[in-house]
Amino acid sequence: AYLARDLLSPLVIAALLAYVLTGEVDFLTARTRLSRRASVIIVYWFSFGILLAIPGVLTPILLSESRDLAADLQTIYSQFERLLARPFILFGNVIRLERVLADLSLFSADSLSPMAESALTLIETATRNAAWVLVIFVATYYLLQDGERLREWLIGLAPVEFQPDAR
Repeated sequence: AYLARDLLSPLVIAALLAYVLTGEVDFLTARTRLSRRASVIIVYWFSFGILLAIPGVLTPILLSESRDLAADLQTIYSQFERLLARPFILFGNVIRLERVLADLSLFSADSLSPMAESALTLIETATRNAAWVLVIFVATYYLLQDGERLREWLIGLAPVEFQPDAR
């Protein structure tokens, strides 16, 4: 279990998805003359289609919102730049904040450079997440298909007197 600890998270997610979808599979199996396997395939692919449709629906909204956010940030930066360009008078002393503006420009340029350096980290994270998604999808299918047999097998591992409690 210790060596497979990185695999436990996607398996727990798959178990939760299978738990949520088991009701739909049972409903479809009871209401139609379909086998459990056919019901699992229908529910699985229908759910998978909904999962794929969500980004398709949300992407235009997110792109629009991100453009609006970028425009708002640019406006705020411009207003902040104009504010810092004016000298402040504090107790008769003139304070010029142009240096803060130069430091701010340096900060924004420096904040972009780590993004270029972390391309390998980005690839590693994307690969790990793709593997997680694959494990989740495969495990969810098999848990939906054979979850009842797996449950009975796990209950059978308990001593006979504790099996009702395990159930």
